[in-house]
Amino acid sequence: MSKQHTTDHHDEIEDATIVDQQTFVSADTAAKSVSNRTAVVAVIIAIIALFASGYSTWVQWHQQPMLSQISSDSQAAKLSLSTVNKRLDRVDKSLMAGQKNQQQATALHNTAIKEINQRLASNSRRLGLVANTTTDDWQIAEVEYLLRLASQRLLIAKDGRTALNLLANSDAILVSLADPSWLDLRAAIAADRLAIASIDQLDVDGLFLRLAAINAKIEALPLLRSRLERTSVITPVEPPASDEAMPVMASLQQLAWQTWQELKTLVVVHSSTEPVKPLLPPEQHYYLRSNLRLLINQAQLALIDSRQPSYQHSLSQAVQWLNKYFAADDASISAIVVELEQLMKHDISRALPGVEQSLIALKKTHKQRQLAVKLSTKNSAIQSSSKTAEKSPASAGKR
Repeated sequence: MSKQHTTDHHDEIEDATIVDQQTFVSADTAAKSVSNRTAVVAVIIAIIALFASGYSTWVQWHQQPMLSQISSDSQAAKLSLSTVNKRLDRVDKSLMAGQKNQQQATALHNTAIKEINQRLASNSRRLGLVANTTTDDWQIAEVEYLLRLASQRLLIAKDGRTALNLLANSDAILVSLADPSWLDLRAAIAADRLAIASIDQLDVDGLFLRLAAINAKIEALPLLRSRLERTSVITPVEPPASDEAMPVMASLQQLAWQTWQELKTLVVVHSSTEPVKPLLPPEQHYYLRSNLRLLINQAQLALIDSRQPSYQHSLSQAVQWLNKYFAADDASISAIVVELEQLMKHDISRALPGVEQSLIALKKTHKQRQLAVKLSTKNSAIQSSSKTAEKSPASAGKR
């Protein structure tokens, strides 16, 4: 029984060993199967990756020109966009400048229109005044013009004679008006005429023209010459007639006498008590004549402005220069010097009265007349309105 049991146990052990071996074989087979599947999957994945990489490379190679074209187009589009933006900026600036210019033009236009309207209004007022102006008003305006012209001649030209004639013409116009309201103005004009006539009249125009005549002759005046130039030619004394039979001694005496006469002509001695006058070089002659003309012009300006010291100084300096640098013994120089000395005797510093009183009287009378016209117009308007008010109740009662 024990053997039977041992045998059975041994059989079980063998069976177990066989089972284990089978199990190990099946496990090894299963492991190999799994490993094979993994390798297949890896190969498939590698093939797929290789195919994908090749496809990607093919796609990139195929699309590279297109991408380059797209890139270049994109850059060109960017450049175009930048150019367009710059142009738009310039257009904006131009529009802004145009708006400013338009605003300025509009302002100038409005200013011009305003000035034109002001001128039109002023012209309308003037036309209204002209329409209401009478013949007497025009004559009074002429009187005022003559009085202002007389004042100008007295103040600027120191011309009392012309001023007296202008005042006389003004008084004649007032006489022709035959209006008593201008008697005060006529009295003022008469007083101004008497004040002007009581002063010795100076012929300013005449003195001015005399100076101008002297100025015109300066260019032809002869300058001072040296004494050698003015010395007359010495005529040598003729020796006595020689005699052919004259001895040798006499011939020697004659030769000595002729030699002496020739030596006398080489040296000429003059005695004079006059001071020596300096001579100017030829290049200074132009400046001398120009300065002399300038002195005469200064005297003319001083005559117009009634500046006695300047007038006297200019003429005195001109006389000194004529005696010093010009030929004083010439008749033209002497005549001009005498003329300048006569002109120096005139007193040009006399103060002439004005015609301010006449102008004041004119303004005063003119204002009084304007006030009278305004009062008359106002009274006429009041009377016309009162008559209209009286007629209105009467017409209402009739109704």
